Amino acid sequence: MHRTWIIIRRVAISIAVLAVIAIVLVLSLVRPLFESDDYKLVASIDGIPVEA
Repeated sequence: MHRTWIIIRRVAISIAVLAVIAIVLVLSLVRPLFESDDYKLVASIDGIPVEA
């Protein structure tokens, strides 16, 4: 009985670690949820600046 709980605990910890890794990978691959003003490109069309 004690050995079964050890196996269940290890499996649960493994699943939790894999879930965290999967969440980090998904969040790093998708576009950001909020607009960032870190980089901004402004172009000029006929002398009028427009965001690109």
